[in-house]
Amino acid sequence: MRIAFVPSIVAMTTIVCCAVPAHAQSDATGHWTGSVQVQAMRLDFVVDITRSAHGDLVGTIDLPTQRIKGLPLQKIAVDGKAVTFYARDDQPFRGLLTSDGTIAGDMSIEGLSAPFTMTRTGDGVFTPAPRSAGINKGIAGTWSGALEANGRKLRLVLTVEAQPDGTMVAEMTDVDEGGLRSPVKLTQQGSTLTIESVAVPATISGTLNADATEIAGTFSQGSSNLPLTLRHGGM
Repeated sequence: MRIAFVPSIVAMTTIVCCAVPAHAQSDATGHWTGSVQVQAMRLDFVVDITRSAHGDLVGTIDLPTQRIKGLPLQKIAVDGKAVTFYARDDQPFRGLLTSDGTIAGDMSIEGLSAPFTMTRTGDGVFTPAPRSAGINKGIAGTWSGALEANGRKLRLVLTVEAQPDGTMVAEMTDVDEGGLRSPVKLTQQGSTLTIESVAVPATISGTLNADATEIAGTFSQGSSNLPLTLRHGGM
């Protein structure tokens, strides 16, 4: 999925002046607002970090100017005061957590370092991936395909997991853009399947073949419409 996290994707800065809840210095959980300075551009972002039922750190990042909301963080690590997180493994944020509820450091992007700051303004909220109903059970599994754009091949992997209640939970991974992951919602009407990202303004609309091994359709994001074929089990 053509989800860019490049010079235009990271920077969030709304230093909100309000009461900051008490947190341990090594606790990175919370609702954070901040900004990153990428060359002459300052970009605003919002990060939510909380703990799963198993105690693991989970979180999302919002980039309002790019209409990105609830993009999952692949990694969140805390080592003493040091905090590392990223939605793309090639664009990590690394900073130091202070007792007054701020994190400051650098984001790495295309070999450059961009300074960022973020301030905790409340408790973190994590929204689980949507569940899709009325989907052919044969769609469960792993699907792979690739977009051809500007002389580049961008590999996509769609993972669909069947749930005990009969619904499906799905996620699209952009292999060649830092492994970026986006939860997606599935809608099926007959042989027509729509795959809609809930984090990024992008959709795939295609036709499922009779034996549920191929989805042939179109990837749409903004003004771009590119042909895309997803195959069950491999490229």
